[in-house]
Amino acid sequence: MSMIILDIPNVQGESAVEIAGGTVFKDMILCESLSQDMTVEMEVSTNARRTVHTPKVENITLERKWDRASPKLISLLLRSANSDTAKKQWTIHCLKPIGDSHQWGEFLTIELTNPLIAKHSLSVNEGDTTETIEINATEIYWTYKRYTEEQKHEGGGGVKFNLLKGTVSDS
Repeated sequence: MSMIILDIPNVQGESAVEIAGGTVFKDMILCESLSQDMTVEMEVSTNARRTVHTPKVENITLERKWDRASPKLISLLLRSANSDTAKKQWTIHCLKPIGDSHQWGEFLTIELTNPLIAKHSLSVNEGDTTETIEINATEIYWTYKRYTEEQKHEGGGGVKFNLLKGTVSDS
């Protein structure tokens, strides 16, 4: 089971998680799931060639329970590009359990440049009140963090994609 934490400057959530190495994720936004689709459209011709188009990176979709951050998330959608928060980098931290010590390790970090909340959906039913948000950004940087058998952070790698220019860079 993974844990997803969204860090948006000036938006307080209800997280209180400390991970291996002493990093603390306090007052950030807890999420229950993350999904994102990416596709490359291709056309195959009869002369044994194919045309590959620019990759299409869809919005990042996060599902979460309603909490104190929710009204601010709606406000960010309604204000869209007029918000100072949209000019700051947002970060999504994906954590997984490591070892038997009930510790968490960050295995995926997603950094978003010029982010906006593109869609907000609210669901109220007999159970929990939940919301789904979709985040759009001009540049996305995915970083993987590898752990050794001793549960120590060791290496990894990343890729950055600029959605406006269609450029890719590896790290």
